[in-house]
Amino acid sequence: WASARRAGGQVVLYVLVALPKGWTRDDIIEEWRGGGGLGQVLSPRGFEAEAVGGSKIVVSVGWQDADTAVEWLSAQVRVRWVEEKPEYKLHNKFASKAIQSADGLSTPIWDTHNLKGQDQIIGVADTGLDVDSCFFRDAGQAVALCPTAQDTGVLASADKAGCTNANHRKLVMYRHFPNTDPASVGYDAEYGHGTHVGGSVAGSALSGLNTAAEIAFASEYDGAAPEARLTFDDISSDGNALDGIPTDLATGLFPVPYWAGARIHSNSWGSTESWYTTSASEMDEYTHNNPDFLVLVAAGNDGPGYFTVGSPATAKNILSVGASFNTYEANVAYGSSSSAQYGLELTAPASAVGTKYDYVETTDFGSPMTDYDFTLDLVLSEPLEACSEITSSGASGKILLISRGTCTFTTKVLNAQNAGAVAAIVYNNDGAAFIMGGTDASITIPAVMIHQQSGEAIVALMAEGNTVTAHVPVETVSAALALSMFNLVDFSSKGPVHFDLRLKPDIVCPGSRIRSASSDGSATTNQCGDYSDASGGAVLEMSGTSMATPICAGAAGVVRQYYMEGWHASGVADAGASITPSAALVKCTMIHGGRPMRWQAPSGEWVDTRLRHGPTISYGYGLLDLSSVLWFAASSSFDMKSYDDIGIAGGQLLTYCFEVTSSASDFRVSIVWTDPAGSPTSDVSLLHDLDLSIVDASGAWHFGNALHSSDETYTLVPHRDSVNNAEQVTLESPALGEVTVRVGGVDIASSSGQLFSMVVTGIFNEMGSCSGGTPTCKNNCSGHGTCASSGVCTCDVAHRGEDCSLDVPVIPGDGTTFSTHVTSGGWSYYRFTLYSSNAVFSLAFAGGSANVGDADVYLRWEEKPALNIYDGRIADAYSAGAWDDIMFPGTWVVGLLAYCCDDVYVDFTLTITGEDASSSSSHSSSSSSSSAAFSAWSSSSSSSSSGSSSSPSW
Repeated sequence: WASARRAGGQVVLYVLVALPKGWTRDDIIEEWRGGGGLGQVLSPRGFEAEAVGGSKIVVSVGWQDADTAVEWLSAQVRVRWVEEKPEYKLHNKFASKAIQSADGLSTPIWDTHNLKGQDQIIGVADTGLDVDSCFFRDAGQAVALCPTAQDTGVLASADKAGCTNANHRKLVMYRHFPNTDPASVGYDAEYGHGTHVGGSVAGSALSGLNTAAEIAFASEYDGAAPEARLTFDDISSDGNALDGIPTDLATGLFPVPYWAGARIHSNSWGSTESWYTTSASEMDEYTHNNPDFLVLVAAGNDGPGYFTVGSPATAKNILSVGASFNTYEANVAYGSSSSAQYGLELTAPASAVGTKYDYVETTDFGSPMTDYDFTLDLVLSEPLEACSEITSSGASGKILLISRGTCTFTTKVLNAQNAGAVAAIVYNNDGAAFIMGGTDASITIPAVMIHQQSGEAIVALMAEGNTVTAHVPVETVSAALALSMFNLVDFSSKGPVHFDLRLKPDIVCPGSRIRSASSDGSATTNQCGDYSDASGGAVLEMSGTSMATPICAGAAGVVRQYYMEGWHASGVADAGASITPSAALVKCTMIHGGRPMRWQAPSGEWVDTRLRHGPTISYGYGLLDLSSVLWFAASSSFDMKSYDDIGIAGGQLLTYCFEVTSSASDFRVSIVWTDPAGSPTSDVSLLHDLDLSIVDASGAWHFGNALHSSDETYTLVPHRDSVNNAEQVTLESPALGEVTVRVGGVDIASSSGQLFSMVVTGIFNEMGSCSGGTPTCKNNCSGHGTCASSGVCTCDVAHRGEDCSLDVPVIPGDGTTFSTHVTSGGWSYYRFTLYSSNAVFSLAFAGGSANVGDADVYLRWEEKPALNIYDGRIADAYSAGAWDDIMFPGTWVVGLLAYCCDDVYVDFTLTITGEDASSSSSHSSSSSSSSAAFSAWSSSSSSSSSGSSSSPSW
């Protein structure tokens, strides 16, 4: 409660309650006010409470009483969840090219096919919008102001008149709250966040009050859907604070823009809570109840660490958006910058460096890297930190290698320049990502930074007398394109989501050095100056996932227009084929167009996964490229087929067959479904589990999202995705012939089933029927399990794998310690059996000497455990724990999970006592089949449990 304590203010709590039959939330509040209730406990200050949403009560208490209130509420049987109200924070000329073409050099979706968001209404909630900017102004139409109830956001029917203006070219509605007066702050603060965001969505420079030169300049920075219109929710009282966000998003934020016609909604704000909160659940609730409404949320700017995506970007049904660098073309046009990146090749003896670094970062000072192209030897700076006059012999005409530390970067580089060096390479002195900054007009040589590990390795090589050469920068613009927009920006937040390890973000759009509409803090100046980053200028440069999200939102509007104009049916506009797509189909199309990227690990190392097919916890499905998914008969090099609102029941298996006729294009399938809202109290937020799998022309099986793990026994073991509501399979250079696409309803609780959407691309013919021969389950479960009608094997306790072909090793119970390892993010299983009713086991585990990961251990009797199904588990941040003296005969299965995001190394010790001679003798063949080595994922030092009447609990 630190912020409330500092302000001497109130702490606001979100409380979810279970209502007894016939009770209302107001009844519960009155109970809390009664004798012995919360009011008495907190006397004399007491509390305030308001019922909002379906099962939510908002409680406000003084900061002095916050701990007491949480303790009291948590002890009440009717209370299911308590959390502090999140503290929300704010999180295209070139950007539009990045999302419309593979090379980032053109806008064919706009220019050739005229898909610019026409007839689409996109909602934005942000700090305000400078309505007289040339990007939004309509000289002949008034802005329709729509005040709604503070906190709840409710718009009464009687107040709807005048809330919208269907004739305004850009603003259908400007909504605000009673404590905000948009005009008093010029609708947005100077250089306001909301104006920039709104411009990136749908800004379109047009005004009769500005010069032709001003409009020509500004129009180069139109939004991603320049002919779409906006509903704007002003959630700030002063253009900065986010004090207007309703307390319940499902009832307060979305209904009004939906009523005004918005079917896409962009939100460039969020919190630091990296789990499934009440706000995330409310987003899922609204989108599930309104399945044509797609919400986009900024992932956050807290990277490069894992578990940094902030709620409500952790919701299931939304598009959570990460940020890439802008195009190389943008970096050249905007000049040298701390966010510009260029190539650096370092060469040495074959066994030494021999490495190409595509991600070195330049500075705000010195010459632009694009002015140079040279290959020169490196000279080590003396002194190494270059904070005083450099005495290195031979520095003149060479590249100087310098260590970070002690003095400013400008001092280091200026000293290098004075020593005659033509460039400087500074290597970091810690593992964190860092960008060099500073100002010194006298510096004329370029400088770059590389990470600590590489710098120290080069220093060691040079100390041994080796010569290291550097080639900087890349030679051609086309080569450099891959070094910018396909790189995830280091600040872009990464997944996975606590605690079920769902993949977030979902998609990436450019979010670095984005130039978009600028606010001058006045609604009467009609500003549109033909310059950037100064008062009165038309555009402003900003960076963040806040900037990436509206670009993706505009793209989503273009995708929705694509389906509504009927392009999907035959590759040309066809009004007769028009559909109103579900949000699931728009989201499915967006993630289908994602391309693999390169990204920075928390250590600062860059990782290249451009050849990896399938999503990652760093960037989801990748950088959006609409040209790779929107099919146009005249120009696309692939075929595309889409399916919307396909119903599937629990236990049902649907199959679709295609004849692949060319390997020139990857064959890709994506599915998305809008899942019912989950609960913050659950370990797993997914309620309906669908499963995507493909059997290719060679008979090989491929599973959704390409999840796999390895341990000491098995390598790259695939496992199905049971936590995400989006799945994708890509066949690279697919074999020619019949491909069977399968969608199974693995676990669907609703009697009405579940709707899903699917997109398929490749070079293929859709087959009217399948030729047959593909079993319901892979290898018919290898004789070691039961094949469910949904196409999923349930293996016996002795086997695992998608086809039950892998043995589950038996752990010996003689107290021997076994050292194990498992790769990050996967499961492995082990078993042991108590044959006698007198037998007792103790199982202990601890991190091995090489362990840096988080190992979680689960136990289940007679079946395999999972994240939310177990009889006992130890799951916290410590890779150690034990169960002692457990007595319950039968087979026990140990599930080992490498939680995230490193491989785990674990030592296990199992001791079984009390087996009588006849029991151990009669079962000796089973107990002797132990493995000499096995691996596990383990985790914690405290245990929790869940049990049923048919299994033990403790």
